[in-house]
Amino acid sequence: MNGWDNFFVAMAGAAVAFAGLVLVSISINLDRIIKQPGLVGRAAAPLVVLFTLFVASSIMLIPDQRLRFYGYELLALAIAFVISMSKVLHGQHRSALQVEKAGLAPENSFRFRFLLCTIIAITLLGAGVTLSAGNEKGIFLMAPAAITAFLFCFIEAWVLLIEIDR
Repeated sequence: MNGWDNFFVAMAGAAVAFAGLVLVSISINLDRIIKQPGLVGRAAAPLVVLFTLFVASSIMLIPDQRLRFYGYELLALAIAFVISMSKVLHGQHRSALQVEKAGLAPENSFRFRFLLCTIIAITLLGAGVTLSAGNEKGIFLMAPAAITAFLFCFIEAWVLLIEIDR
């Protein structure tokens, strides 16, 4: 897994910086977020994703572990991510569909966000399974997980910071 340190240092730093942006956008629009149905969950979702990226990066930066242990840790993290995001998305599903029907959000917005979270979960789980089986190639699944996660968080931050005022 030589050569991946810079990727994980950058990913951890970007996740923390991005979490700061999300927290600022939440604090600026807190009254609106609390009043509008589904927005509390939408505010929580990027924080869960970013925390997961930060922890995944931190795990991968722990020196001198066996390859399988990286996999076990990523598997545990991925399972926690799936459980957390399932609760968050389940909580906002009904209100998200109502918002879409009212024309306040693009059609299929919730489905797209669900798809992005599914991609993040599958790639994290895949990385964990592959690494825990002793195959170093599982590390390559962390790149699409990170890219998809940052795309998801960018969309959510945009909604919480800009679109909320529409």
